[in-house]
Amino acid sequence: MAKLPAYIGPAAFGLKMGVIVPGSDLLAMIVQIVKTCHEDSLLDDGDVLCVTESVVARSQNNYVTIAEIAQEVRAHLHIGPSAKVGVVFPIASRNRFVMVLEAIAAAVPEGEVVVQLSWPRDEVGNQIIGEDFACSLGKVISDPITQDELAGHNFKHPITQVDYIQLYRQVIEGRGAKANILLSNDPEYILTHSPDGVIVADIHKREKTLRCLANKVKVITLADLCSSPKRIAWSEWGLLGSNMSSGDKLKLAPRDSSAFAQDVQREVAGVTGKEIEVIIYGDGAYKDPTTQIY
Repeated sequence: MAKLPAYIGPAAFGLKMGVIVPGSDLLAMIVQIVKTCHEDSLLDDGDVLCVTESVVARSQNNYVTIAEIAQEVRAHLHIGPSAKVGVVFPIASRNRFVMVLEAIAAAVPEGEVVVQLSWPRDEVGNQIIGEDFACSLGKVISDPITQDELAGHNFKHPITQVDYIQLYRQVIEGRGAKANILLSNDPEYILTHSPDGVIVADIHKREKTLRCLANKVKVITLADLCSSPKRIAWSEWGLLGSNMSSGDKLKLAPRDSSAFAQDVQREVAGVTGKEIEVIIYGDGAYKDPTTQIY
């Protein structure tokens, strides 16, 4: 950043671009705006260009429908419409998981979806139940809490005021399937409900959870769904990092992000002569000290 005074340390600037829609030549758009930065003496070797994953996925038209995800669930677990599917350790999120859960339920409209949430919080810190409620039941962290024990109680999120246990039940039943929502921190507890297949829905510890269930039941992770390059829309991360779009569509994380970042780096060097770093990034995570939510 040669134009800024030497006493200014690291600084970040938001670059204004045009509307990005499916099919947009995002590479050309980025190179053009960076070229303008260079012409205004705002670019130097070693600068870092950050591109949000959302616009990369949007330009790739990386969207899938509920019906497509439901088909993937049936194919990966080799199940039919009357099967019982277990879902282990999903996060409590309307944007990140409700549509995924709806697709799972759509895969078994004549069957059952058993959702096992961790307690008292999900993986990213969202409160599932209050610890006082667990204490009132005489529960310790290693104990399960059944659907019957949860019945008749409301568990509102401290910020969104959404009762995710009730919401997830409504989403499942809205697709015709039977809903069973329960709490346990032991991934193998799901096996006591004899599911025909299990979807591991946690993120950071998904491989560990998968190993706990492997060879005991048909089991996949969210990363296995919509991850094949043979599909029109796909991501190396599968459904991880996906979020709700419009209608019945879910936006996947972008595919081939490393290759795209390298293309941007190469094109910028060719146009400006500057060697920059390029990052395709998603949301950051911090832990709020009051609610303990990341």
